[in-house]
Amino acid sequence: MWLIGDLNSLAPKWLCQGIAGYEVKQMPDEFIENSTSEQIYNLVIPTFQTLNSAGWDFKTMNGFQFSYLIGEL
Repeated sequence: MWLIGDLNSLAPKWLCQGIAGYEVKQMPDEFIENSTSEQIYNLVIPTFQTLNSAGWDFKTMNGFQFSYLIGEL
């Protein structure tokens, strides 16, 4: 995560979190699926702008999981 910020200080939070989580295999696929499936089904997916927020909302909106999914692509 820090390497990305060192290379590009303007890198968005979701990109740093997503790549970091993906690289260390931080979350099992089952956890990601279980914690995001309802939001995906209901089309309540956070936008890139929302995922870039620096507050506690990142965790409550499942920002780590969605960032991981984006990084996985």
